[in-house]
Amino acid sequence: MKILSMICATVLVGGIARNTDCQPAPADSTRVWRESLRAADASASTAAFKAGLPGALSAAMTDDAVLLWEAAPIVSGRAGVQQLLGAQPSVRVSWQPFRVLVSSNGKFGVTFGETSRYGATSAPASSGRYMTVWQRGSPGAWKMVAHQQIGLVSPDSVKIPSPLPGEMNSTKSPQDPFAAADIAFARMAIDSGAPAAFYHYSAPDGMTFAGTGELNIGPDAIRARLAEGAAGKAKWVWRPVITLAAASGDLGVTIGTAEIGLGPGPNDVFFSKYLSVWKRQPDGSIKFVADGGSGRPQKP
Repeated sequence: MKILSMICATVLVGGIARNTDCQPAPADSTRVWRESLRAADASASTAAFKAGLPGALSAAMTDDAVLLWEAAPIVSGRAGVQQLLGAQPSVRVSWQPFRVLVSSNGKFGVTFGETSRYGATSAPASSGRYMTVWQRGSPGAWKMVAHQQIGLVSPDSVKIPSPLPGEMNSTKSPQDPFAAADIAFARMAIDSGAPAAFYHYSAPDGMTFAGTGELNIGPDAIRARLAEGAAGKAKWVWRPVITLAAASGDLGVTIGTAEIGLGPGPNDVFFSKYLSVWKRQPDGSIKFVADGGSGRPQKP
């Protein structure tokens, strides 16, 4: 791929652009950018194994980064991330990406894959999934702007500080193409059911990460799995609250809150949060390439 125009890094929060910076785009750099992101992801994984996840994330994240932690609300900002993770038992992990995606302007990327948790020994004690969103700054270094762990810890073990700085449970949906795709996706889930909606909005190689660690790949497999049991008949309602995206418009992430109604009563609702990775397809449509979520507290 040859990129001859100017490249810019833009992160959208609530539809507002921030952290924008432009420079001449190098030619034939896609592979170099991807490998540099892979190296940054591996470096953060090594730090999380040696020193624990809180220290690794603190060193790798931007000041306004977003964290999605099991059974906790969405948290934005270094203070909230550090306070939330500081309240949890020490966690030592490592991870390995299934995919490393970089935008065409080389300033925005996503890694997602498998996480291993360790106890007192070097042998993995459990596994989960992770999704990390990255921004490449002017010096060329990649920094985390969002991180999610799925199925890594038991929800019952999570302690939520109060008050928790940066806590986000709802806000006005952002206005951008990726949020618009997510909103249309949610509307289809209401009108036609979750299996049909996930099938329609999944990229050919799209993945869904369940809280149980299950991995489903491709529209057919995703639809078939969702159609099984109560999930296929559940009422799914969600909305994006944050968009993180490349200025080039080909790669983006939506983060939001959801309620999954599994029955008629108020106690039959599962409150969750999610992170969806979106990629513009050759025909111009926007489809998700990865989607995963975890529980959150119910808020009045």
